[in-house]
Amino acid sequence: MSLTTDTVHRLFELFEAAGLRPPEALQDPAAHRDALVLWVDILEDGTEAELREALSAHLRDPERGRWWP
Repeated sequence: MSLTTDTVHRLFELFEAAGLRPPEALQDPAAHRDALVLWVDILEDGTEAELREALSAHLRDPERGRWWP
């Protein structure tokens, strides 16, 4: 998959839409950009379907889904 920072940014928006508050560190624009790049690096080997399933599984988990991954 060719994951981009735009894709990860949309994932961040989905977390927020699901009611998860981003860590305070991500309020800083430079830190937000750094987090996007890090997520792209970490997740670049997965498929879009795998990424979507992982996000869904995280949000469905009653304990883990309460927190920003």
